Amino acid sequence: MYSCTEMAEIMERSLGLRWSAVAVKLLREGEPAPADTREPRMPVRHCQSLVLARRGKALYIPLSKHACPDGAANLGLREPLEKLMDGSLYLAFQKLGSLEAARRMAVESPRLHAGTFAATAVMPLAKASFQPDVVVITGRPEQIMWACAACVYHTGERLTFNASGYNAGCVECVVVPAQTGRPNLSLGCYGCRSSTEMADDELAISIPGGQLPQVADALVKLAEKAIPEERAKINMAPFV
Repeated sequence: MYSCTEMAEIMERSLGLRWSAVAVKLLREGEPAPADTREPRMPVRHCQSLVLARRGKALYIPLSKHACPDGAANLGLREPLEKLMDGSLYLAFQKLGSLEAARRMAVESPRLHAGTFAATAVMPLAKASFQPDVVVITGRPEQIMWACAACVYHTGERLTFNASGYNAGCVECVVVPAQTGRPNLSLGCYGCRSSTEMADDELAISIPGGQLPQVADALVKLAEKAIPEERAKINMAPFV
C-alpha cells in the first residue's frame, strides 16, 4: 500500500506535473480541522483553495470562510441561493440563453444536501494528514489523458464524464466523484478561470480517494514503457 506522499511522487514523476495533486476532504459538523491545516485569513472560493493547495498551502475552510455561496451550497455547506435556483443569477451574468435554460442548469446540477458538511480541507497530496475524499490533478491534456489511462488500467472499462463548463472546482471536481465513486473530468468553468491562475491549456481530473493506490500502481507500470514511448513519438512516420 502506498502512502499519500508516495502516490503524490508517482503522479508527479510519471505524468510530469507542474503542480501538486490536491487532496480534498469534506468535514461534518464537529469534525476537527485536520492536522497541519489553517483557516485562510479572508474568505476564498473553493476553486481558489484548490489552486492555493496545488501551490503548497494546507487549508481548513469552514462555511464562514467560503467566499462563493454557489460553491458552498454545491458542497453541502449551506442552502443554495434563491436567485441561483430561479435562474436569475445565471442570466445576470449572461451565461445562459434563457431563464428556462438557467433554471434547468440550477436544478439538474449535482449538489450535496445542504447541511451535510460544515467545512472543507485541502492540501497537497504529498502532505495530506487525512484520507482524501477525492484528489484533483490539474495539467495539460496529454497528462490528464495518462491519468485517465491509469484509472482504467486494471479494468479496461471506459470512462464517462459529467461536465458542463459550469461549477468546475466544486461540482465537477468534488461532488460528482464523491457521489458516483468514479473519476470525473473537468474542463474548468467561468468561475475558476476568472478567479484563479488556471491556464487556458489546463484541465483537471478528480479521482476518488479509495482508488488512488490502484491508479498509482498503474502509473508506475505505464511509466515503464507506454508513457515514454508516446512522448518519444515512436510511431511517427519518417519525414521524406
